Order: sequence, then structure tokens, then C-alpha cells
Amino acid sequence: MKDMAYHYTKRSEVIKTNLIAGAAQGVGLTVGTALIIALLFFILAQFETMPLIGEYIGNLLDVVERERN
Repeated sequence: MKDMAYHYTKRSEVIKTNLIAGAAQGVGLTVGTALIIALLFFILAQFETMPLIGEYIGNLLDVVERERN
């Protein structure tokens, strides 16, 4: 309890704590989003071998690859 009171009575500690928490949330969100998108593209690449869906997914992946370069 003493530690919590110290953090919220000293203005510089509050700013430092909130700045670190915000940076950690931003990094976590960015890494999580990148992993989800990578997983999604991996799953889409597996569908490329399916007869009807594969052609559409193949075209979509070609467009993404063209835009990346």
C-alpha cells in the first residue's frame, strides 16, 4: 500500500509509470497484430491449392505481393 501511495502522490512517478505502460501496450498491440496478419496470410496460402477458392486467393496474394514491391 505504501508503494502504491508513493506512485500516485509523486507526479513524476505517475507520468513515468503511464509512459512506460503506454509504450508497452503499443509494442504489444503491434507485435500481436503482426503475428495475427502473418498467421492469416499463412492460412490463405494453404487455401491456394483448393480448386475454386485457390484461384481467388492466388490472385489476392499476387496483388499483395505486387503492392509490397
